[in-house]
Amino acid sequence: MRTTSLARSVVVVSLVILGTTPGLAQAPPGGSGASPAQPAPTSFLAPARATWESTRMLVLGLIEAMPEDKYDFKPTPTVRSFREVVVHLVGENYLFFGRVAGENLGNPAQNLKTREELLKALRESYAYGEKVWGDLTEEKALQMVEGRGGQKVQRWSAILLAIQDNMNHYGNLVVYLRLNGLVPPRSDDEGLADVEAASPFRLPRLHTGIASSQSIRRPDASQDSSARRRPGSSR
Repeated sequence: MRTTSLARSVVVVSLVILGTTPGLAQAPPGGSGASPAQPAPTSFLAPARATWESTRMLVLGLIEAMPEDKYDFKPTPTVRSFREVVVHLVGENYLFFGRVAGENLGNPAQNLKTREELLKALRESYAYGEKVWGDLTEEKALQMVEGRGGQKVQRWSAILLAIQDNMNHYGNLVVYLRLNGLVPPRSDDEGLADVEAASPFRLPRLHTGIASSQSIRRPDASQDSSARRRPGSSR
């Protein structure tokens, strides 16, 4: 059962990789601007690396867009606050990339509170991922290591889980912003222009599925009533 669950996760994330535009391998957000070493274009690691770069840019931009006075917001009382999701994300980045590196650094964001502290910790977790990527070769990536539950998995498979986890939380944090009247940068024309300016590729616009009441056109009364008439009815 555990093996089947992991296999399904790998398949899902692999499909995401195949559907993602590989053009965001830019300098790490908040980093020094140095260009990290990239896998060869023919390497099986190349699309995963491009997807990770795209994913972290999306997540970081979204979290930066939330003002500090909204960091304790919860859509319902039983779910994590925005702040708690950010703390969780930092820990997951270290957890999954730590599995690739063969080390356990814990979660340095566990007791952080302010927006500035949490953004710094999130950027540092992504920088840690960059370091792990820089040390990863194809040979090392294919080594079998112990995964969750003691099962043997390829070393690099934890990166797929990191991508999946980040995109899961990106999707749920979009809702946090929308419920506070904020537009996610990826859906904002100005924010989209900034991302496209940093990339030689044109990115597909993401649709959140949230429509305003003004954007919904209702049929007029005559069309509505005629559409409900039964064939042969004189009414």
